Amino acid sequence: MWYVKALAGKGVYLFLPITGGDGSQILRPNWDIPSYSEVKTWTVVYSKGVSVRKSNEYDDKQEPKGHVLTCGETFQGRAIKHYGSKAGPEMIHIEADADGNPVEHCWFVPMTTRRGKSVCVAKPIAPTPAPSIPRGPVKVDPPPPPPPAPEASPWTMHEHEGRNYWHNDTTGETTWTPPGSEPPPPPPPPPGAEEGRVSSSSSSSSDSEEENHLQS
Repeated sequence: MWYVKALAGKGVYLFLPITGGDGSQILRPNWDIPSYSEVKTWTVVYSKGVSVRKSNEYDDKQEPKGHVLTCGETFQGRAIKHYGSKAGPEMIHIEADADGNPVEHCWFVPMTTRRGKSVCVAKPIAPTPAPSIPRGPVKVDPPPPPPPAPEASPWTMHEHEGRNYWHNDTTGETTWTPPGSEPPPPPPPPPGAEEGRVSSSSSSSSDSEEENHLQS
């Protein structure tokens, strides 16, 4: 039998049995899942099936007869190291059934027997298919046509005696004013032109009145 030396108090030690007189497990080790261990789908390949363990110790079977996974049964779990005084195969912590439903019990199964015969194997993960490469040239839509070029103006600028003027090559028209601009306002009348017009109008009116007076 094996015992665990436990510190119960200052200077007080207790020795606790790991197994009973019949070999049944009493204490079970604490276990940790390595950070690199991933959840995988496992299949039982041992023809006789495999009895589940209550810890990651190979001989820690359920007694008198515990749960047995039959050959071909699948489950999900993580690989962890074996624990115990004897060398043993790597173990699997069962976390869920094949459909991903969590199990209610803390169960373990070995990957192999002590002689190295396979008990459970991981289901290979299907590789991610590479993106398909199109065959032949890739059809690319042509770019839109460029906008039409603006029509060339028929007007051309020329110079005459220091002044610019414009000539229309289509109509033959010539102008001092730039095409498209508003024509300049007419020049104001010369001084005195308005007074002369008023005086002339007044004189004509007086002559008409005098002529009417003579006729009457």
